[in-house]
Amino acid sequence: MNLAPLTLQPHNHRIIIIDDNPSIHEDFRKILGPADAKLAEELDATEASLFGDKAGASRAQNFRIDSAFQGQEGLEKVRAACAEGAPYAVAFVDVRMPPGWDGIETISRIWKEFPDLQIVICTAYSDYSWDEIAKSVGNTDKMLVLKKPFDNVEVLQMAHALSKKWQLTQMGRKQMEELDALVNQRTAELRAANARLTGEVAERTAAEEALRRSEERFSKAFHSSPVPMAIQRPEGKACLDANISFLELVGASREAVLAGSTTFWADESTPTVLRQELAARHAVRNLAATIRTTSDETREVLWSQPRISSSEMLLITCSSCRTLPIACGSKTNYARHKRWKLLVGSQPASPTTSTTFSPSFLETRRRNCVIRGLIKN
Repeated sequence: MNLAPLTLQPHNHRIIIIDDNPSIHEDFRKILGPADAKLAEELDATEASLFGDKAGASRAQNFRIDSAFQGQEGLEKVRAACAEGAPYAVAFVDVRMPPGWDGIETISRIWKEFPDLQIVICTAYSDYSWDEIAKSVGNTDKMLVLKKPFDNVEVLQMAHALSKKWQLTQMGRKQMEELDALVNQRTAELRAANARLTGEVAERTAAEEALRRSEERFSKAFHSSPVPMAIQRPEGKACLDANISFLELVGASREAVLAGSTTFWADESTPTVLRQELAARHAVRNLAATIRTTSDETREVLWSQPRISSSEMLLITCSSCRTLPIACGSKTNYARHKRWKLLVGSQPASPTTSTTFSPSFLETRRRNCVIRGLIKN
């Protein structure tokens, strides 16, 4: 909001005299304006040169005076002045103006069209009391009464005071219009901001609802899936969540898996390897690994692990292996137990031990060992 003080515009010095007596017009001109404007300027210059004062500084302000000798003529001149963009500030109106409108009717008609005009009623008769005047034109602060014969100082005071009042009224109206426009602008901006925020709230609500539904669908799919799955925390021990299939695989309770009190990796380096593979490839599929159940049994599985987000949370899925008998009766095969151990993570107890692993598991495990440099291709 602009709080700068208002600057007064040049004073409106236009006055109209509405009286049927020409001598009254002359009297007003003598009081309110010099008979010769050029002579007045010369007198001001002479005073400045003799007394060192600024020209016109001590002389009362002169007014521009127009005359109308009937009420109808006065109304037409007021209309013309407003149409020209130079309205009158003050009107001196006589009460008696035969044969046309009297002063009260003239004032009433003028104020219907130009309510800001300041008016002085001039009267030498008791035709109307103040109550009658107020009843006709209303109890207003835009009208003064001047009794004839009038005093020159009184006329000057009324002219200056009422013209300044007219000016301040116009400034006040302009200021109110500017304030109204500013309020309307701010209201429009606030409404637009409110509409924008309402739209954003609606979008956020819809997004939250979509996210809730997505999380609900994921939760249902996660917990009801026959594939063992777990969401592991960054430290590689505790889990954020695990489904029933995973709990059955490791043979542990949900509380133990979530708290991290159950270590299900047979090799403690497996979480580190998983993270290294994940960092290199952004997703791990069918990575051979060994888990240890709570009953101290080892199970060979294939792990798939996508990155959930920029966080370190890991979604681990385990695919079961189809069993396939592998004959291990020959001593040659048993002599390769070190290579076998690297492949499957365990060592046969004897040359006649029969262990079941799927071909895809063994091939995937072999590739992993080659990648890690544990065996040659």
